[in-house]
Amino acid sequence: KPVTYGGDLPKGKLEQMFTAYAASGMTNMMSMEEDFEDRVALLQDVFQINEKKAEGLVMKAVQKQMMEALKSGDMEGMEEMMKGMDLEGLAGMPGMGGEGSDDMSPEQL
Repeated sequence: KPVTYGGDLPKGKLEQMFTAYAASGMTNMMSMEEDFEDRVALLQDVFQINEKKAEGLVMKAVQKQMMEALKSGDMEGMEEMMKGMDLEGLAGMPGMGGEGSDDMSPEQL
């Protein structure tokens, strides 16, 4: 049986910590260690966060980082994030290169 967190922090706080760690790898893809994804998966297991929830948390954090990069005009940071992402997985998302994405404003995203 895998080791899991047994402390008294609420689940929301654990999810917040997981998200912060997982999203930290998205901001600097070039210096990310090879085993980063394995460590994120391990943390997910330790905190007992199911796969679907973990994916949602990470996606939300990445979207937030992307919007902040757009607002601040940080195109280098945005480009860095995009390099490490699976762009095919984003093709169906509104505003991410799927059908009809040309007519959407950043506010609609």
